[in-house]
Amino acid sequence: MCAKLEELTDFDDQEKLKEKLFGNIYFIGELYKEFLLPEKIVVMVQMNLLGLDENQKDNKQLSHHTLDAGLMFINKVGLVFDERTASSIK
Repeated sequence: MCAKLEELTDFDDQEKLKEKLFGNIYFIGELYKEFLLPEKIVVMVQMNLLGLDENQKDNKQLSHHTLDAGLMFINKVGLVFDERTASSIK
């Protein structure tokens, strides 16, 4: 997704892909908040967005859009994730 976004020259196409990325991240966050996704998926998504995924071959091509999406994801699920993981540790 990152490489596609950076390669596009048309501003409208870039904006469409950015909206799609942010929409998907918002949707994943809502699924997690409603107990429909496990913590494992949340961690995997966040690592992928921040370029920390070992299986991701294009780690070098992070864009500011994916980093923004990663920050948005942290804001969306961060507090809920902390509460759930803290309660599971006790």
